[in-house]
Amino acid sequence: MRTTRIAVAAVAALALTLAGCGGSQPEEAPASPADPTEAATNAAEDTKEDLGQGNGFAVYEATDGGTVYTLDLTKPFDYTNDLIERTNKLMIKAITAVEGEDAELTEEQAEQIFQWSSLEIDNTQGSAEGSASMVPIQVVGDEMQYDIITDVDMFFDEMTMDYTDDESLSSDAYNEVIEVSNEWIDQDSDAKPGVKLEVPVIISDMPETVESVWFGDIEMQPKK
Repeated sequence: MRTTRIAVAAVAALALTLAGCGGSQPEEAPASPADPTEAATNAAEDTKEDLGQGNGFAVYEATDGGTVYTLDLTKPFDYTNDLIERTNKLMIKAITAVEGEDAELTEEQAEQIFQWSSLEIDNTQGSAEGSASMVPIQVVGDEMQYDIITDVDMFFDEMTMDYTDDESLSSDAYNEVIEVSNEWIDQDSDAKPGVKLEVPVIISDMPETVESVWFGDIEMQPKK
């Protein structure tokens, strides 16, 4: 089973791959549709494909002991806030510092690696504590399984560990990482009975087609 640990070197290698794809080739102009109806149909199909519809990317739900867990896997993954933006910038900085300028990520490239979405924990009808902490959530597809990272504090600490271990790092830079780390530690991931929470999650890798989604041993179902 894969864990939440993703080696910095592996992420840096992906960064180098993305950096090598910076150029673009001119695209041939598409042939004009025969009529406006065909144009509208093609546009709708393109939008549907862009949004990941029809290939398993949807909102998924699972119920465990009265607690409802809802995972948003619709594309594009654009869940963000100030803490997430600061987290991404520090992970980019950490990778660059450890791996060198050749592995430097732009914000656009980082968005392809560190994609964010949300897991809702609705425990308003539950009788026991609901939690996203240490519960494996996995997406199955393309004959592989992919982890959804719910323990962001652990992931962030692993991504910045070598960076903060550098004795030449300034106090301000070190404190900036510790501040963000502490904010993630303080984030609620456990919901008492009667509580409803929204928990940020990291989607670092995904299949082309989602075949199933699992919350521990419970198969999540597309929300109707």
